[in-house]
Amino acid sequence: MNRDPETEVGAQPARIRLSAAKLSPPTLTPNSVARAAPVPDLIPSHVKLALFLAPAGFGKTTAMLQWEARARASGIGTGWVTLDAQDNDASRFLSYLVAALDACGGENRHDTAPGSLFDSQTAPLGALLDAVDRLSAEGVDFALFLDDFETITNGAIHEIVRQFIDHLPAGSQLVIGSRTTPPLGLGKLRAREQLVEVGADLLRFSLDEARHYLTGVRQLHISDRDVAELHRCTEGWATAIQLASLFLDGQRDIGAFIRGFSGDQAAIADYLAEDVFNRQSESVQDFLLKTSILGNLNPEICNALTGRPDGAAMLDQIERANLFLVSLDSARMAYRYHNLFADFLRSHLMRRHPDQVAELHNRAAAWYEAEGVLTTALEHALAAGNMTLAATLLDRVAETLIYEGRVATLIRQVEALPKQHLEGLLKVRLAYAWALTFAHRYQEAKLVLASLEQNKTRLDERSRDGILTLGPCVLLWSDRIDECLVIAAENLPKLSGRDDFSHGALLNIYAMCLSIEGNFGQAREMLGTAKRRMARANSDYGLVYADCIDGIISFTQGRLRAALAQFETVYRYASQRSRYSSASAVAAVYLAEAWYEENNVDAAEEILREYLLLIRQTGLPDHIIVAHRLLSRIEARRGSLDEAQYQLSEMERLGLSRGSGRVVGGARLERARIAMNLGDLNLAASIIKQEEVDLGWRSSVSGRPPANELDDIRLHAIRLKLMQRAGGEAMVLLQREFEQLDKAGGMSRRRLLATLLQARAQQLTGDLAAARRHLTEVLRFAAEEDLQRTLLDEDYLLAGLFDELGPTLDPQTGPAATFLNRLRGRPAPANTPQPDSTDTPVMTDAGVDALTQREMQILSLVAEGLSNREMANKLFLSEATVKTHMRNINSKLAVHSRTQAIALARSRQLI
Repeated sequence: MNRDPETEVGAQPARIRLSAAKLSPPTLTPNSVARAAPVPDLIPSHVKLALFLAPAGFGKTTAMLQWEARARASGIGTGWVTLDAQDNDASRFLSYLVAALDACGGENRHDTAPGSLFDSQTAPLGALLDAVDRLSAEGVDFALFLDDFETITNGAIHEIVRQFIDHLPAGSQLVIGSRTTPPLGLGKLRAREQLVEVGADLLRFSLDEARHYLTGVRQLHISDRDVAELHRCTEGWATAIQLASLFLDGQRDIGAFIRGFSGDQAAIADYLAEDVFNRQSESVQDFLLKTSILGNLNPEICNALTGRPDGAAMLDQIERANLFLVSLDSARMAYRYHNLFADFLRSHLMRRHPDQVAELHNRAAAWYEAEGVLTTALEHALAAGNMTLAATLLDRVAETLIYEGRVATLIRQVEALPKQHLEGLLKVRLAYAWALTFAHRYQEAKLVLASLEQNKTRLDERSRDGILTLGPCVLLWSDRIDECLVIAAENLPKLSGRDDFSHGALLNIYAMCLSIEGNFGQAREMLGTAKRRMARANSDYGLVYADCIDGIISFTQGRLRAALAQFETVYRYASQRSRYSSASAVAAVYLAEAWYEENNVDAAEEILREYLLLIRQTGLPDHIIVAHRLLSRIEARRGSLDEAQYQLSEMERLGLSRGSGRVVGGARLERARIAMNLGDLNLAASIIKQEEVDLGWRSSVSGRPPANELDDIRLHAIRLKLMQRAGGEAMVLLQREFEQLDKAGGMSRRRLLATLLQARAQQLTGDLAAARRHLTEVLRFAAEEDLQRTLLDEDYLLAGLFDELGPTLDPQTGPAATFLNRLRGRPAPANTPQPDSTDTPVMTDAGVDALTQREMQILSLVAEGLSNREMANKLFLSEATVKTHMRNINSKLAVHSRTQAIALARSRQLI
């Protein structure tokens, strides 16, 4: 029996099948006209996107298929996805892209299910980045074809595709066919000459192509004059010419028909489609209408819908009659209708037989359910209005959907069901609560959880543990930290203890809240147990998150070396398990922040840009703030203020879309910092005043989240006073700050910064002895831990302090004076080794571009004989990134091999 060809992937819970029909390029029909003009034979390697943009029926798919065949013949790997409305679920969309990319490399991978719900949320996106990385490392150039892109209306997917285009390796392209202009940053791609556009003007049939099709392919007896007239009135629209050829077949007076041909294109299409349809036999008309509700057709499901046994014969007859049937496989056993003709048939079905639509969808639902394709069966049940069947199917697939990360699909399907049908589906409602949480719809998730609390006695222990964990999780992610701390403490003893993941997750949540409150000792006690639980649950995310909290505590206490060791270890673990996963992304954020603190700016930027897509999709407020703030500062440091502001705009937009006041506030406060740096104190004061009035998230957080350790409204108010040279007023604010710090006790990065700001205030008020003492205190600690950016990022504010008091520091302070000289770019005292600066590019000579510190690291490792893989492991990079660096090195040094690069670098004493 031939079925809708789909492939089963993975382990328990059962993975959703991917339709092989969607992943197969449609088969060119024998009547296709070869198009030479629209697509060049060779696309420059720097082009990243080829866009076929035209209304339906202009031959976009045919031209793309011909290009795909040429690319494949020239040795380029190709993958194809025909998109539909259901692909607006980001995870479903990404799963198909991954499968298509695997096809580019000739692979058919079967990945295992993620270890936990948290791990599942970036699994498809991570797999996409892994696939690109793998193809690049293997040197495979590829072209990925996405047809019917106009069906994608989800802005989050548009953003993913934009960033995917940015990350495409040289020599590989994304090829998109769409009826409407996709919001993919086309202007930027045009400016960079990375875009090839094939529009309606290029896709129109030329007069010669129209003549060839009508007289050669369709073998109509038609004069050149009539061909020219038909070409003129259809404006070369391929579908209109095809419809006209069907209409003209057998006509006696072809010229009379063509001369009476008029109207706009839509009217012509409707008229011709109606006429072509009416000329079919009643049997064919009935088949066309009843099967029009399907996205993909095969003989068995057609038989189920029509109640007839002749599905295979009818499909063959319709294809031979040229009735807009597209074959999806070489065996010609799977098909779909051309989009334009499908739209016509469905509207016709609604006009002629509205009473049959629900029954047809019910039959389709029953057939797909019998075949085990439950998600498609569910869509047809919903379309039929059969809510009883839909509820039954949803109960069977809800857990699978949430583990697949198909959050949008689950939410849409749950919200399509009337409340009475959901009442008894407690596990569906729990999955819905998780989905709402992952979609950052926290208030709605809380309402669903409240309703489940009233029915939790009807749930099994695992589900009850899930509710006890999810409640605090929602509170933590929505910055209700004080409330989360109380609820986590209440819920922990209520856990059954039998679900390691729930238990470990709640311990992690509790430990994070405790660390935000400054209760580091108790937090670390919780983390020990959490790690054991997460190890038993096989949750990489849970293990990594626990280790990251441990590192955050060290970092908060100013112990950079310990934190850096922790973050490097945990990132290495996570990325070796799965390079692009939610676990790797979390570790990457904190590792980037630690690298940035020690002034390893190149490495920090590199890893942030590598993971930015993952961070933006699933990161918590702290992760989003840190990533965008650091990238903004890096761009500002280069003098790229537009790019710096762009990063903050993206942060603010993401915060607004998620309802996160802390993310929005983080973007605004960083703008205030930029304004102070530029000397625009009026703007800075305006922003700070606005944030002081708007309590927002601060009303529910008495402690300090990690991202706000050195950047909150209190510290910005002090900075502003110092910029205004109001040292006395700054001292008043600092006194309040130290009162809070004294309650917490111990050294911290915040105390270090406050002490530094205090030294500046004392300098402004004339107390130079105290200022010098406090500056020395800061420098000693900072030198010991190599805390550089905490000081360097305040240079706009503290340059006067460093310049006046730096030269007067007591030489007996030793490391303090040396450290300041190093930061300020001054010669170190005699006999003191000068550390390499990661902040300054290394110049080859006046005629060669500067090599970055990262490129210098790689060049040195190449000289040691390390392979790409060994360098990638040593530097926490992907092999593809190492290859990119090698290309840049060769380009800057004007060499063509590793051997030449090493020889040249040694001759110029670079290594």
